[in-house]
Amino acid sequence: ELIGSPDPNHPQNDRAAQGILGVVKSGNDPRALFRLIPKGEVQDPAQFEQYEVISRRQSGKLAKDHKGDREVSDYYKIPIDLVARVEELLPGSAAWESAIFWQLATPHLPPLEWVRAAIQHLIRTLRLCRPSFDERRLHLAPEDFALLKSQTLEEQIRVYRESLNPLIQNATADSLSLLATLTVESYIVDNDILFNLHVDATKQVLRELLSHELMADIRATFNRHVTSQILGMNWDEPDLHEPSSLTSPLMKIEDLECMVGAPVIYLP
Repeated sequence: ELIGSPDPNHPQNDRAAQGILGVVKSGNDPRALFRLIPKGEVQDPAQFEQYEVISRRQSGKLAKDHKGDREVSDYYKIPIDLVARVEELLPGSAAWESAIFWQLATPHLPPLEWVRAAIQHLIRTLRLCRPSFDERRLHLAPEDFALLKSQTLEEQIRVYRESLNPLIQNATADSLSLLATLTVESYIVDNDILFNLHVDATKQVLRELLSHELMADIRATFNRHVTSQILGMNWDEPDLHEPSSLTSPLMKIEDLECMVGAPVIYLP
């Protein structure tokens, strides 16, 4: 179904299977695969007019009694976008290929500004919001706001934990990405309470996701490259990005080195 061949015994299926294996084993681009169909095997050329025709020598070993170069044949080059094909079979699956959480499964943390922008994007995508204390003051009845204001720390933690339940119960690429970015944000700003809440929620989503039988083949690899990276906090510290300020005018690095009396290394 992935390669779209109507004939399961078609000889080109082996080559298509090799292309899929290249994605799994070698990390080849799943959107840039193609199949080669020999022109001589096509019964209705009109169906292939939109495809590029290329000439290639036959692959494989030459027969012992065959001397000289391999024969050149013409092929229809049919592009295959595995991501789009899987999306047709399983709507919503394409979101996992470009999910934001993959960008957090690297040794180097992105800047806090990037993380917060990603959080805002994901919150909007999931049609969520998080009104501030002052915003709720404007819209709550006085008695309801009084109850909100009198909440203890334990009650605030309970309410916040419950607000994460929809993300936990509906594991999607975006919900996992939101929990992962919230985990990274609270890690960077060193908020232990929020960090523990976000880590716990992310663990629950990953446990549910990876428990599916279809995830068995990639479970160990996913845990090694994603789970251990995000939940194991195996990151380098992010680059510091200071906000613009009147007290911090631009300065040449050479002038700064003269001021501090030592070489200064600034990464571009």
